[in-house]
Amino acid sequence: MRYVRDGFFAGRQFTDVDDLNAQADHGCCGAAADRRCPDQDAITVRQAFAAETPHLLKLPDNPYPVVEQVAVRSWQDTLRPLR
Repeated sequence: MRYVRDGFFAGRQFTDVDDLNAQADHGCCGAAADRRCPDQDAITVRQAFAAETPHLLKLPDNPYPVVEQVAVRSWQDTLRPLR
């Protein structure tokens, strides 16, 4: 969480969730993927993901049903929502 909070969210602006997701996808496929893998110093995150990909399960065809959505505010440095 700290890497994402400090390296991605800090100072970033986005217009909506789709914009945020596009920025996150760009960040994950760019410089973040080329950094050294924390658990295996000899390879990059991109290389670790490529080796892991054949073993990942396919996502289900039906989306998860979301019945209730609640907008909340939170402090920048916590994950605890404020109501």
